[in-house]
Amino acid sequence: MKSKSVITYSTVHRTWSTSLSRAAVGVSLTLAAVIMFSVVGSFYLAGYLIDQRTLMITRHNEVTWNYKDAIRVNSHLKANIYELSRENDAKDYMLESSEVVSYMLKQKKTNNIFTKELVSYAPILPAVGDKMEAIFDDVSHRLLVLYALPSGKPLEEDTYVSSGFGPRVHPLSNSFQFHEGIDIPVSIGDPVLSSTDGTVTFAGRKVGYGITVKINHRFGFGTLYAHLDKALVKRGDIVRKGQIIAEAGNTGISTGAHLHHEITYLGKPVNPYHFHNWNLANFDTLFSKYKNIQWQQITEALQTEAQAKAKLSSLKALN
Repeated sequence: MKSKSVITYSTVHRTWSTSLSRAAVGVSLTLAAVIMFSVVGSFYLAGYLIDQRTLMITRHNEVTWNYKDAIRVNSHLKANIYELSRENDAKDYMLESSEVVSYMLKQKKTNNIFTKELVSYAPILPAVGDKMEAIFDDVSHRLLVLYALPSGKPLEEDTYVSSGFGPRVHPLSNSFQFHEGIDIPVSIGDPVLSSTDGTVTFAGRKVGYGITVKINHRFGFGTLYAHLDKALVKRGDIVRKGQIIAEAGNTGISTGAHLHHEITYLGKPVNPYHFHNWNLANFDTLFSKYKNIQWQQITEALQTEAQAKAKLSSLKALN
């Protein structure tokens, strides 16, 4: 006789029984387990899908916010570009309308030295507006001084200083002495440039210095260029700032091809390195280094002279 299971159902009014085989009971339990696991699995699956939906909504919102931010940034950049364009136009107008700078440009005195200086100075200019006129007055003032006084390097190509200004042990005599200039390594034949306008007072051989050129400049300044291979000017010549006055060499007492460059004020040596690196951006720093130089009188004289020349040029243009 096969084993059977009896299931009894009872209510308030009646009771009845049903017998099931073990196989039927197993199938019933299996179906019940499947249904239970399906329900539980559906619950967890629904939770997972809800989480994924929430994550997708969050990411969608982030993308939307980022897109809106990008639109705002793009609009801001466009506005900045427009403002910068207006600033550049205003700067160009002010530069062209500046009597001093305009006069210098017409006279072709602002050579490559000052073109480079003006470009390097541009990023530090304040924003346009009420300050613009003062900005270009300041620029023109600085250009005048830099052009009239020794400034910039005396060589077309950048190089380094092999022997600085001040006390040193001479490389050949091994004696302690004061080096009144700086030495700059060169290749023989490199062009040597005048530091500013002036009059050549000496061009020839000088004991120890080899072929040498000396120039007197305005306001008590003087320059000397030594160990040259060839002088391209002679005594009495008028030279301009940036003009090629000689070819670098290795003459005189020298350990190798180099340019010895000196700058003097009222006959006393000053460090040429400070003047080589003097530009629009660091313009005021030199004043504190050499308080004995009459900077205010020099700048006032240059400003008065430039204004007079600008007015004269305007009168000639009207006639």
